[in-house]
Amino acid sequence: MATNEERKQKTSQKILDVATRCFMHHGVKATSIAEIAKMAGVSQVTLYKHYKNKETLARAAVIKLIDDGYRQDLKILADTTLTFKEKMGRLMQQSIAISKEIHPDFYQYIVREFSGQHGTNDAMRAYEAQRGQFWGALLQQGRDTGEIDSTISNSAVLTYLEMFVQFFVAQSQKNDPVAEKKLREIGPELDQLFFYGLIGH
Repeated sequence: MATNEERKQKTSQKILDVATRCFMHHGVKATSIAEIAKMAGVSQVTLYKHYKNKETLARAAVIKLIDDGYRQDLKILADTTLTFKEKMGRLMQQSIAISKEIHPDFYQYIVREFSGQHGTNDAMRAYEAQRGQFWGALLQQGRDTGEIDSTISNSAVLTYLEMFVQFFVAQSQKNDPVAEKKLREIGPELDQLFFYGLIGH
């Protein structure tokens, strides 16, 4: 029999799962707390007991996407039935698929959340907390199979990645909708340049 704490955690997770889907498909602005509560099968009063407002819920959704993304990426890296090149292809395809699925409004919210424009650095901290483990594992596999040049250090790759992230953050701070739209459109191409650049293709 589930304890009160377990039931609370289950309810909180259900609310977050529903909210994340809503934000992904409709954006943050067009999604109401009432809609999320109804789809999650809880009252608005119950929802507010778990998340004090929509921004808190949206921030939790961003962190959930980061955590889920790393979990899926590590699962691909652990798949012994795939070659390293196939893993790189899967990682790239997954990244592109997710970026295409995100509603433009939520995409802007995510980038601004990364830049701290909403008042916290929680999203960036969540991203950085797992970055080293994932990229360290990927680079080591690449070196072990001879697909990645052993002279390319982890520090160099992480620095390049940081430049990539900071560029997007800097662009978001300009609050230029046209520039943000353009960056989102070329995102898949940038993914290809990064992933295939690592293995020299």
